[in-house]
Amino acid sequence: IGLGGSLSGEHGIGSEKRHFVPLEVDAPTLELMRGLKRLFDPLGLLNPGMKLPD
Repeated sequence: IGLGGSLSGEHGIGSEKRHFVPLEVDAPTLELMRGLKRLFDPLGLLNPGMKLPD
């Protein structure tokens, strides 16, 4: 990430890399992502904990 790369290419983030997400996106973007997740999954049933850090 520090050299201009990204967390993943074709394989996705998953549970092993989710704690690196705040290094790749800024805080407002991360909150937007969390808000969209809550909007479309208010009960938190769809892949809980797979994409976004707690």
